[in-house]
Amino acid sequence: MRSRVIQSIRFNREFFTKKEGDNWIKKHGFKIVPTGKDNPSYLHYHAYRQRDPKELENYRMLKHHNMLFVLAYEKKK
Repeated sequence: MRSRVIQSIRFNREFFTKKEGDNWIKKHGFKIVPTGKDNPSYLHYHAYRQRDPKELENYRMLKHHNMLFVLAYEKKK
């Protein structure tokens, strides 16, 4: 059975500064790879890509404490 992986983590800009997002990412062992600056769907978020979306499928979003986790499965080979 496949398990989901975290494709990206997004912090709501109303509740988190960029520095707070960076600190949370570091503290929890994730990669600081900001993404989505020019994408209108990221206007309200500081987004940190963890995995290339081209390698994943069957996305799901999980909201938790003004954060959004984008989860997905690795594509079947």
